[in-house]
Amino acid sequence: MGTNAPRSDKDVEAARTRRSQLFVFAVLTLLAAGVAVATGVVLQLLRTLQGPW
Repeated sequence: MGTNAPRSDKDVEAARTRRSQLFVFAVLTLLAAGVAVATGVVLQLLRTLQGPW
């Protein structure tokens, strides 16, 4: 009888669901950060290219 062993199938399922939700949240957060960075880079490039004219 381990101290952190799940007591039932329901507990196992809940833990799995929680883990997958955390994973999805982490992926979406990284994706949003990547989009924000890419947008910033593109805007900076456009600003640089439009400079002289």
